[in-house]
Amino acid sequence: MYRIMLGKAIRSVADREFKKRFVAPINARLFKPLGQIPLMPFQRCAEGQPTTVSLLLGCRSISYSVVKAFLHTYEPGDKVIVSGGERVEQENVGKFLARSGKLDEAYSDIEAKTLRERFTTTLKEARYMYFLLKENGVKPQDIIEIDLTSTNTGEQIAAVKDTLAQFKGVTIYTFSASAMRALMTARHESNSELDDVAISVVGANAFGITPNNWHKHPWLWPFIRSEYKKIGPEGTRGSYVGKHCSEVDLSKEAEMIRALRLEG
Repeated sequence: MYRIMLGKAIRSVADREFKKRFVAPINARLFKPLGQIPLMPFQRCAEGQPTTVSLLLGCRSISYSVVKAFLHTYEPGDKVIVSGGERVEQENVGKFLARSGKLDEAYSDIEAKTLRERFTTTLKEARYMYFLLKENGVKPQDIIEIDLTSTNTGEQIAAVKDTLAQFKGVTIYTFSASAMRALMTARHESNSELDDVAISVVGANAFGITPNNWHKHPWLWPFIRSEYKKIGPEGTRGSYVGKHCSEVDLSKEAEMIRALRLEG
C-alpha cells in the first residue's frame, strides 16, 4: 500500500512539473490571450448594410469545426468570407481517431455521412465550407467571397484583405491553436490596409480537443509545438514574427472592438 501511495505521489509531482515547464508556457501564448479579445458586435449602418464581416480560414479536416463555430453566432444578413485552397481530405486523421477509440467521443453530435465526408472529400477547403454553410441555413448572398487559391494563413489574409478593409470590424474563425497567429498575421505590416479595422478571433476546437486537454494527446504535440514556435520571439528558430506576422497589443485590439460597440 505504501509503495502504491508513494508511486501516485511521485506521478502527481511529475505531472505538475510537466505542466509548469511545458504546458503552461504554450497555453499562455496560444490560448489564454484569446480570452482578452472581446467578441465583435454585429452592426449595420444607416442604410442597413453590415459594417462587420466574418472570415473563415480553412484548416483541412478541421474546416468543419470552423464552420460550426461560426454557425453558433450567424444570423441572416451577417456577411462571411471563406478562404482555403487545400483539399479537406485527411483520411489518415480519421483512421487514427478510429483506432484510438476517440471517434465516437469526439463526434457524437455529427451524422455519420458528415463524418465520412470530413476525412475523405477531395473538395478544397473554401468550397467545402461554402457547401456546409448553405446546408446549414446561411443565405448564399451572405457569402460574399470565396478564396480557393490560398494554402496558408499569410496567403489567406492577403487574398481577401481588400474586401476586409471595406468593413469596420472583422471576426476571424480558425483552429484554436492557430487563432493568435491569424490575428498577428492580419496585423503584419504587409497588411496595413487593415490597420484601422477592428479584429476579433474565435478559436474552433476539433477532435474533442480543447485548450484544457490537448497536452493529454501525444499525437497532437508536434502540431501544437509548431504553432507555439511560429509565434515565438522574433529571431528564434521557427518564428514567423517579423517575417509573416507581428506582435499585437491585446489591450489596443480590445479597445478598437469596444469602440465599435459604443458606436452601436
